[in-house]
Amino acid sequence: MNLELCLRPATRDDADFLLRLRNDPATVAASRQHRRVTEPDHLAWLAMAICNPAITLSIAMVGSLRVGTVRLDHGECPDGCATELSLTVAPSMRGRGFARQLILSAMDANPYQCRRWIAEVRRENIPSLWAFLSAGWLIDGIDPEGFVCLEHERIQDVTPERGESR
Repeated sequence: MNLELCLRPATRDDADFLLRLRNDPATVAASRQHRRVTEPDHLAWLAMAICNPAITLSIAMVGSLRVGTVRLDHGECPDGCATELSLTVAPSMRGRGFARQLILSAMDANPYQCRRWIAEVRRENIPSLWAFLSAGWLIDGIDPEGFVCLEHERIQDVTPERGESR
């Protein structure tokens, strides 16, 4: 089996997998809403997310095995654009380093060509915090609800055009 993680676009066929991930007890505990999602609400959200150009919803694959999901929400902020990154690793795949790989793969894909990345992680979610910090993200504060605000700013490599002097 190929052990390299890759991302592919989520489709309607992933609805059951995504709902199981969303309603996993650990995911519910780490979510802002602290509640399970109903299937009709989930299906409506998935249909919207797949069609929304400001959202990139991907399934993380290792070979033919789905190991998680990552969602990128692109928005405008006061100092330009920012992409918010959210992820979930399948319960049976947790503790294997996939969260960090998901973060780095999503940032490498960078569909919105933003330099500024943001995320919010419940302060009790130590594995997720560790994944972001080990991927080079920084803590930007903690909100009143106990979410750690994380950010990462990518400096674009600038390579001179052929014939230009450095």
